Amino acid sequence: EYGEQRLSLLKKNKASLGATAGPLTLLAEAYARLGNLDRAEFEFQQFQEIENAFPDKTQYIPFRHRLGYIKWLRGDKKAAMKLFQDQMERDSSRLMGKRGIGSWGDYRNTYYDLAVVHAFLGNKKEAYRCLDSLYNRAPQGWMVWYVNNDPLLNNIRKEKRFIDLQTKLNAQQQFRVDALAEAVNKHEMARQMKEREKN
Repeated sequence: EYGEQRLSLLKKNKASLGATAGPLTLLAEAYARLGNLDRAEFEFQQFQEIENAFPDKTQYIPFRHRLGYIKWLRGDKKAAMKLFQDQMERDSSRLMGKRGIGSWGDYRNTYYDLAVVHAFLGNKKEAYRCLDSLYNRAPQGWMVWYVNNDPLLNNIRKEKRFIDLQTKLNAQQQFRVDALAEAVNKHEMARQMKEREKN
């Protein structure tokens, strides 16, 4: 999934769309999963430049925990912990209404980011509290993918409580996928019937 072919596509995506949050995140994570930590760190660090240009200084990009994970893997645990703490402080501040939601739209991203940092640091009670809050807010499909694959959740991944929550999230997502497919099929059938009536 994160082979050289995908990496090439992500590089083209970044070149086409520029250094924006979406392409940078995908590219940085691809480098990390391929073991190229130098390049992953470089890509994640670009978020700071983007963030510095925000006119609303209460806004921020949730990249610090990802960069912190890279630092941790490279053995710089002091820098990693500082980044993890910074991310948690910003996310907690947003949940308390001291920071705007901005383009993120709601608090689902915030609960997810808090959950993975707490899980990685061994704060399991807080991690599950945030994951439960995420589930109750019907997470988007990409969030479900992260729950299934995010290395920051590995400390709790084999626990029954996490597996139960993961199962519910996947079922919730599959329900949405099936409902959409059914709606598309009904629309197509109605279109075909109209075409036959014309003929």
